[in-house]
Amino acid sequence: MKKTILVLAGLCVVMTFAGCRKIKGGLDLARDLPIRVDTLGEGGKLETIKAGNYEADVNFRNKEKIVLKVKDKRFFKTEVVLQVAEGHFISDFNGDFELRSAESKQPFDVVGHVVGSVTTSDTYRDTESCTYYDRELVCREIVTPDWGRERRTECREETVTRTGFQDVEYYYSTTTRDLSLKLLDSTSGEQLGAFTGHRGDSDKNYLHQGPCIGHVAPRPPRY
Repeated sequence: MKKTILVLAGLCVVMTFAGCRKIKGGLDLARDLPIRVDTLGEGGKLETIKAGNYEADVNFRNKEKIVLKVKDKRFFKTEVVLQVAEGHFISDFNGDFELRSAESKQPFDVVGHVVGSVTTSDTYRDTESCTYYDRELVCREIVTPDWGRERRTECREETVTRTGFQDVEYYYSTTTRDLSLKLLDSTSGEQLGAFTGHRGDSDKNYLHQGPCIGHVAPRPPRY
């Protein structure tokens, strides 16, 4: 039986900003969107993204910034960096947030809403291939150039990698995130555009992995 778990605050803290995962979706602009290309200084260059529909993705890159990448019909990507003030916690997994123009260093406000959930599958038992290390006696023929090219055999134990099988018990967990952003005029509050995106990730989680058991290779004869 599948189970859906609404993410609690504790889990949000663990998963926030983990792994630099971006959420793909679309950006619909009802009006031209003014953006500041360089947000590192006050004198950043002002540009405009024309009204229209675009492929886009949002990346919660770290605690200090959110990056919106917009791709036009020529596949040229425009990167819009939204700065996050120190101490302003924004979860990329669950909750609502707001970024004012003065904080983000962009000439528009952002209102966001993200919903995350984790779905787990049934538990499965199976046999899977595995690898393990073993010691093997390896013999080689050595040719001595002196004394008429004398031949002799040397044997020694070496570490080798073998393939075997193990009993396992596991389940799959699927994590989904749905994100919506409203881009608002910082003066009038009028909505300039909106972004909607979705991301799903599936992971295999082991509950038990038995010992790796393989066939013992025959030992070569000792000389």
